[in-house]
Amino acid sequence: MIKRLAGTVVPVLAATALLTASPASAAGTGWSSCDRGLCDYAYVEGAIGTITDDSDDGVGAALDLYLSSGEHTGIFMIAMGPKAKTFKYPIKQARICNWNGSLSSCGAWKYFQ
Repeated sequence: MIKRLAGTVVPVLAATALLTASPASAAGTGWSSCDRGLCDYAYVEGAIGTITDDSDDGVGAALDLYLSSGEHTGIFMIAMGPKAKTFKYPIKQARICNWNGSLSSCGAWKYFQ
C-alpha cells in the first residue's frame, strides 16, 4: 500500500511544484539534455529562446535553431548560467547541443508552431 501511494503521490507533488513555479500564462516549452547526470536546459516561447549551461562539464552549451523564416541560427555560450535571445521571427525548431567552438552531442529536435 505504501509503495503504491508513494508511486502516486511523488509524481503529483512534482507536477504541482512545476505548475506553481510557472506563470499561469506560460505557453512555452522547456526541456533538458543530460549526459551522465550533467544537464543543460532550454526554453522556447514564440521568438524567445533561452539556453542554460548547468552541466559544469567544461564545455559550453548551445541552442541550435531554425526560425519560421527558414533562417538557421542559435544561441551559443561558454560560461555556465542562462543566456536568452529574442529573434525577429518565431522559433520553428530547436535542439540543445554542447558548444566548444562547434556544435557537438546534440539532442533531438523539438518542433514548435
